[in-house]
Amino acid sequence: MRLDIMAGLQAPFRDANWPIKIAIGAALVLFSWLLIPALMLAGYGVTVTRESAAGHTESLPEFNWVPNLITGGMLTLGSLVLSFVPLGLMGFGAFSVIMTLASAGALTPKAFMAAFATVGTLSLGAIALGAFLLFLVAIFAPALIMRFAVDGQIASLFNIPQAVSDILASPLDYLIIFLLPNILGFAFSAFCSVTFGVGALLTPVFAIISCIINARLMGDYYRLCLN
Repeated sequence: MRLDIMAGLQAPFRDANWPIKIAIGAALVLFSWLLIPALMLAGYGVTVTRESAAGHTESLPEFNWVPNLITGGMLTLGSLVLSFVPLGLMGFGAFSVIMTLASAGALTPKAFMAAFATVGTLSLGAIALGAFLLFLVAIFAPALIMRFAVDGQIASLFNIPQAVSDILASPLDYLIIFLLPNILGFAFSAFCSVTFGVGALLTPVFAIISCIINARLMGDYYRLCLN
């Protein structure tokens, strides 16, 4: 294993101004139900990965160039959303055709029920396929975002063969990065339980710290395992 996991866990706190930057990030998490903070948060993760890949690991990026953060976040989140657009269009299109034919009297009640049942079956299949795609996105997203962070090319967000090659360069390291957010989440849940839910007030802080750790490790992965 080539990654220094402890260095990644310490990354959010190595900056001289880490309390201020963590506070800004936590505020973005708190208001991430709004579009702009969500995009800035995603863009900040991309920036952390880029800086780490370049070897700038002693400090955290600033939040002082909002347009770049929004653009990076928009491209990153947009590419993930596009992965599910075809399935949504197929399901909506099939349902619309059936309902249009039925309302025009082109289908008998029996034919309508048969067609509706078919659409329902296809919808369940689409849900299962969507869940499988979501799993694939969860696996490949870190590698795709890592490449985009480094080269800035939009095509990198859709280059699955390159992502597979990057993952296979050091599967154990990548697996640790993939599992780490879940492990941290479990630890935080245990903390909330021990504090009888009071710790849940720190959820935004935990979320930005976890984001920084994961982004930092992805940058380290590129620098140590792919160069």
